[in-house]
Amino acid sequence: EILVKIEKTEFPSIGIGREGERTIYVKNSFPGQIIKGKVKRKKADYAEVKMLEVEEKADYEIEAKCPVFGICGGCSSQNLTYEKQLELLGQEVKELFNKANVTTGEYEGVTGSEFQWEYRNKMERSAVMKRSEIKKLPVRDDAPEPGRDGLQRYQSRSCRAAGRHS
Repeated sequence: EILVKIEKTEFPSIGIGREGERTIYVKNSFPGQIIKGKVKRKKADYAEVKMLEVEEKADYEIEAKCPVFGICGGCSSQNLTYEKQLELLGQEVKELFNKANVTTGEYEGVTGSEFQWEYRNKMERSAVMKRSEIKKLPVRDDAPEPGRDGLQRYQSRSCRAAGRHS
């Protein structure tokens, strides 16, 4: 196991920290957090770490509103204010263009959506949940029935698990 302080993020929401001269990459972590994780891949100049837990939260973190946040994989930054999410995304986008040496003209930032909740249409599944485990997750009464993979009702506009929050 390893402890790492996250210094910045890069697209797509990969936290970056350091251990000596080695760069450490931790998925779904944010600047200011101290992460406890397990090394998945280790090279001479970098390591990829799977987060086990957040040892210390960043001072700007908020309580996630969804009861299945961190379980279903649909939202990775619900523990940040929407403004902070946009700020970090803007930094990540600018860095992508800089690394590619692409000139974009004047950068105007990321435009937020009028919908801050129930709009995500992406889902990542890194582990298989048993149907019996899925049925134990809290779901609104009006949520659609699960699809073939059993997790459809936890997706975003989709994400009906916690209901509309705004």
